Amino acid sequence: MEHFTVVDPRGSDREVARQMGYQMVDLIVDHLASLASQPVVSPRRLPEPPPPGGRPWPELLALLQQQVVPGAMQVAHPRFFGHMDSGPLFVSVLADFLAAALNQNMLHREVSPLASEMEEAVVQWLCRRADLEPEAGGTLVSGGFAANLTGVLLARQRTPERRLLLGSEQAHYSLAKIARLLGLEFEMLPVDDGFRLDPIALARRLKQLREPPLAVIATAGTTSTGSVDPLPEIALLCEQHGVWLHVDAAHGGGALFSLSARSRLVGIEQANSITIDPHKWLMQPKSMGAVLVQEPARLQETFSTAAPYLGKAGPVSLGQLTLQGTRRFDALRLWAAWQHLGDTGLASLVDRSLALTQYLADAVARHPEFEAACAPELNLFCFRLKGEDEKTEAARHRLVERGAGYLSLTTLQGRRWLRAVMLNPSTTPADVDAVLAALLAEEPQGPAGAPSK
Repeated sequence: MEHFTVVDPRGSDREVARQMGYQMVDLIVDHLASLASQPVVSPRRLPEPPPPGGRPWPELLALLQQQVVPGAMQVAHPRFFGHMDSGPLFVSVLADFLAAALNQNMLHREVSPLASEMEEAVVQWLCRRADLEPEAGGTLVSGGFAANLTGVLLARQRTPERRLLLGSEQAHYSLAKIARLLGLEFEMLPVDDGFRLDPIALARRLKQLREPPLAVIATAGTTSTGSVDPLPEIALLCEQHGVWLHVDAAHGGGALFSLSARSRLVGIEQANSITIDPHKWLMQPKSMGAVLVQEPARLQETFSTAAPYLGKAGPVSLGQLTLQGTRRFDALRLWAAWQHLGDTGLASLVDRSLALTQYLADAVARHPEFEAACAPELNLFCFRLKGEDEKTEAARHRLVERGAGYLSLTTLQGRRWLRAVMLNPSTTPADVDAVLAALLAEEPQGPAGAPSK
């Protein structure tokens, strides 16, 4: 078999297609099942462009296996703690495979009837987790940027004369980008010792302004430290001043699934709009964001447009609720995870990552050569080696170069900090100990460190 285009709907090449699928699944499973003994990162060169006639499947499969797969950043590795990324839930990988095969267009309900209902069901499920009112709704979008942009656009639809956004100096960079895109101003306010928006500073600024801002952006799970802004106090101030409250819970929204940690997001139910990224703490394949709104009619008011080839009968199509036109069938992979694990199973994943974060924080506190930026609120923890920034940066460089682990760096109060995000359910306390030991090691220890126990 030299080339293959689509599976023949009459079944003539069923077995050829099946064999290709089996080989791809074998490649994926064998790779994921051997990661603990592999480097976290092992760069490869990009393969050469194909010949004019293309490559036969066996040759393409070999390229994928030998260069593409090992050359990727191994976010599913048990010692990858670097960013808000993780190996996705395997049931969601399989569902994404199916979604790609079904190739539904979420623009219009007539070409995605069941898929549209599934997305609505998933959005309602997320609304219930956030304790929003029964009439609340929303939509899936491409990620946190699109969700934050949607929240700001809804605010502008309500009060188009206002031009100012207020948030903390730890707010996500997407807010500055959104302000620039829309011709708005984004003003960053001070944070407290836990890197949370200072409600006293917010109250003072709201009182100083001659007219209210367009919106206040509160963050539930900041990117650098995982800090949660004081949502009840911020919501009260927004209500008093008639200001739209958007809560960016792109990462921290996962805590809504935890019985022990959901109280850290109390007040989120008072937001006018909320961002949640299931591709972060809910471990979905990228990319997937969700925007939840108290008044879903505002989505249609803001984004609905007419086209002669789109029917008007029946319930509104989901393409009338977002900036995006054609969208993938993203709901299927989150729906499959929900069906497979249930609320209880998802909660156990969140709680396990919280426990591992506390384990890391306790280990750092016990070691005389480390110091912490602040106590972790969620599953993100910042720490450093005591001394000059160069010491921390050099230790991190050695760690990554050896493939023994992966941590990112951030800057807080003018100093450099190691940033650990505990997401992977295959990470063990032994992996945490091994990464800490590798940070302190001066001599090479091998490319992957000791395998997990």
